[in-house]
Amino acid sequence: MLSLTEYRAGLCPICGYPKDVCQALENAGRFDVPPPARCHATTALRQFQKDREYDVPDALVWSAILKPPTATT
Repeated sequence: MLSLTEYRAGLCPICGYPKDVCQALENAGRFDVPPPARCHATTALRQFQKDREYDVPDALVWSAILKPPTATT
């Protein structure tokens, strides 16, 4: 997997763009930032975790399950 290692080495550790794009002088001031998108799975997880306490919480592996759509009547 040398090629994957080389690919990752070429990425900026901060933004994830290729270094030759995000660190190029000619691209200074050319990036735009769109509004954020909300991850509804993470929102549900954080709301669930908010008022609960667990022993060694950083050792827990959390997941969110997408509920099937509800039928409208």
